[in-house]
Amino acid sequence: GGRSDKADFSDIWVLDRYWMMEGDKPVVVAEWHGHIDHDLLAWKAAQIAAFYNNSLLVIESNTLETKDKERDVDGDHTQYILNQISNVYKNLYARKQSEEEIMEGAPKKWGFHTNTSTKPMIIDNLVKCVREASWVERCNEAIDELLCYEKKQNGSFGAIVGKHDDRLMVRAIGLFICFCD
Repeated sequence: GGRSDKADFSDIWVLDRYWMMEGDKPVVVAEWHGHIDHDLLAWKAAQIAAFYNNSLLVIESNTLETKDKERDVDGDHTQYILNQISNVYKNLYARKQSEEEIMEGAPKKWGFHTNTSTKPMIIDNLVKCVREASWVERCNEAIDELLCYEKKQNGSFGAIVGKHDDRLMVRAIGLFICFCD
């Protein structure tokens, strides 16, 4: 996401897993969707997570970590933004570290990083979740995005031309964390 009109939309999604304890499905209980500065988005997400019983806050760290010479993505602000939030909000998602990283005392890597290794994994899980109706969805725009998502000829995944996949991706990550991580 970002704040410009040409940027992808940012999305904050709240999935209530309470009913899973009773053998039922998780339920979408809140969503924020729009354009906003990355640091303000991260803080807004922390506020929403705090409001929802200090829930696990999973931030996709791609834009914060991206170093792309072809695009202006404002550099690597991961350590700055997510470390600041981690000092205030204690239920922030961190990627699993290898034994070697733990032994070396490497700092935690906050956030979920969607890349060529993780994207097929979360999309496969999303397909399974859609097929099995694994959660209660309440957003028609999210359903539209699910209907307009495809595997491209080059093997990558994305929205068809002229459509968005921002709501879809937050669900792909959230459902992966919910059911697999």
